[in-house]
Amino acid sequence: MKYIIFILTVLFYLNSVFAQIYVKDNSFIFNNGTVVYAKGNLELNGANSNFYLRNGGQFFQGTTSI
Repeated sequence: MKYIIFILTVLFYLNSVFAQIYVKDNSFIFNNGTVVYAKGNLELNGANSNFYLRNGGQFFQGTTSI
């Protein structure tokens, strides 16, 4: 039981520390006409990392609570 609680605690901690969408340096995400929703952060990790929105593509960021 302690092992399960430990694993769940680690998973919740890691989920809160790292960005939900992460784009490493010299790479990109290309969204063409769809909706991308991130509950957490969008992290562009470098000067050459990009997140492209084309042809009506949308990015929403926030929580699921009201």
